[in-house]
Amino acid sequence: MVCQSNLTPTRGHNHLLNELVLAIGFLVWGLRLRPRSRPMHEQFPTNKPRPAPCLWWLRLAGFAGILLIFASAWVLPRLVPFPIVPILSMLAILGLGTWLLSRWTKRANWGTRHRLAFISGVLAFFIALSPLVEFAVHPIGRITTGMTLFDLAFLAGLVFLAWHLRRRNSLIPVLDKIR
Repeated sequence: MVCQSNLTPTRGHNHLLNELVLAIGFLVWGLRLRPRSRPMHEQFPTNKPRPAPCLWWLRLAGFAGILLIFASAWVLPRLVPFPIVPILSMLAILGLGTWLLSRWTKRANWGTRHRLAFISGVLAFFIALSPLVEFAVHPIGRITTGMTLFDLAFLAGLVFLAWHLRRRNSLIPVLDKIR
């Protein structure tokens, strides 16, 4: 019996290398971004700014956005025979999300709590997906044991961060009166 060693990288290794290069590229690009100019309502005080969306709306928007991305990546290729359609739908979803976020971040009371709410909505999709992946899907070659427990701990951390930011923001007027 002849034993063959597979020294050439497999297709999975190439994908992993591509993903790693892409992630590093986005990281470098993100670190090189400069702060944008001041919002319009700060440049022209006569414009009355609209308030930022409520926190639960941002959580739902983040959840819905990532759900649409995954639906267009998993479901749409099985429904439409043309591969360009899922790609274009993902680009359209990302473009709409970017446009909405750029509008929301320029609003008057946009702050850390709003960013955390949006990110929490996106992460809630993965937190909700983890029990399905751990107990029902069982991806081949992947260890998923403890995934749900880790995600529940992560959820508790997000809840703690939201509580901490709410408490900190409620103390700011009190601290201003003391000074």
